[in-house]
Amino acid sequence: MTLKADVLNFRLSVVDDIPAIIQLVKASWARTYDTVIGVEARKVKSDAKHVPTLFLSEIERDDAMGLVAKSDDNVIGYVGGEMRGSDVFFIDHLHVDPAWHGKKIAVGLLLKLRSELENSLRPKCIELTVLENNHRAIAFYKKTGFIEAKGANEDEGLGGIPSNLMRWVIS
Repeated sequence: MTLKADVLNFRLSVVDDIPAIIQLVKASWARTYDTVIGVEARKVKSDAKHVPTLFLSEIERDDAMGLVAKSDDNVIGYVGGEMRGSDVFFIDHLHVDPAWHGKKIAVGLLLKLRSELENSLRPKCIELTVLENNHRAIAFYKKTGFIEAKGANEDEGLGGIPSNLMRWVIS
């Protein structure tokens, strides 16, 4: 699989993208969390959370945003979240089709998100949480410019595994 500039597109998500986004996110959750919390627990949590209204809100709300990465007509990546207060944009999900891992799709989504945020909502930072035992994700976010916000766990994480808050300061 080769990347060509004319077939790869990063843009704000639209309503027609929602079914493909849900499929991408649910498949990503299955790969990531089935071994962590079990298939049944993951299905319950994912099915309750990853519904069309969640992704529609990121399209329609003024304080939220969702972006897709597309190759031809296929959604191959998604990033979305919302403002928390006036200074923080919180990324709730960042997912890339595994066939596109290592092709800088996640980096492209984060850079496009940052650019869109700088031109619209203007947060002072972008934050997200990652399970503390997800060393690959933590390394990726650090390489991208995020830092760990010490002592700032958002919640107990997933399946009782604590999550670390990561922050990307926008200068």
